[in-house]
Amino acid sequence: MSRNGQRAAITPQATYTPIAKRAGSRSH
Repeated sequence: MSRNGQRAAITPQATYTPIAKRAGSRSH
């Protein structure tokens, strides 16, 4: 259960990281 939870937390973070970087680059 611990492994599944860690993987799920990494999935949303990895997807949010590139999105924020792209939005920041365009907004800046």
